[in-house]
Amino acid sequence: MGLWTGLIYAFYAFGGIEVMGLMAGHLKKPEEASKKGKLMLATLAIIYIISIGLALLLVPLHAFTEQDSPFITSLKGYNLEIILDIFNGIFIIAGFSTLVASLFAVTTLLCTMADDGDAPKCFTLKEGKKICWPALGLTFAGLVLSIILSLVLPKNIYEHMTTAAGLMLLYTWLFILFSSKKLTDPEGMGKTQIYLAMVLIAAAVSGTLFEKSSRPGFFVSIGFLVIIAIVTMIYQKKQGHKDRPASP
Repeated sequence: MGLWTGLIYAFYAFGGIEVMGLMAGHLKKPEEASKKGKLMLATLAIIYIISIGLALLLVPLHAFTEQDSPFITSLKGYNLEIILDIFNGIFIIAGFSTLVASLFAVTTLLCTMADDGDAPKCFTLKEGKKICWPALGLTFAGLVLSIILSLVLPKNIYEHMTTAAGLMLLYTWLFILFSSKKLTDPEGMGKTQIYLAMVLIAAAVSGTLFEKSSRPGFFVSIGFLVIIAIVTMIYQKKQGHKDRPASP
């Protein structure tokens, strides 16, 4: 049961990996995106496994706590203050790089949706421009709002919202897998990999139901999905009326 409920955190380690797909179109050789992506995933997996394995060799499992990084915990007993400071700096830089990647992803998606008519035209990237300032401004406003909520809301409510946001990321991965299956029509091993990924994501999401601290976040994420579904249905209904030819 512990493995099941903890599976969600293994997926969180790869949070933001979808940005690689969005950036693939900016490569000099987009046809190499698949090969580069596989190499990146394999490299990340190897780094995670080796780093966690080394931490477990230095410190017993029961010594790790929620308050400190496992790498900080494993090095505390060796009086390596400079190394601990370097690790803290790395974590801060990594956090900012993740933030920048998220800003890029959300802004790019918003511009793409505007181009397709699924978002207001003011978010369309103008010809000759490299940055869509309205889209970036909206994304930044959402970031500021999340910071304000973290300060204003009670801790448990904000934790439920962040858990729901993490689950929404996994739902996004599911939608990407469904879209990939529909658009590429994979065969053999490709189809097997897609179904296996879907099963693993479903297992990770369902595992939150068996952990008391994560369970409310699961239901909040379902609420978000319902709201998105309702808004989408209303939007499509309005678009259908607009596209319908006027009766003579």
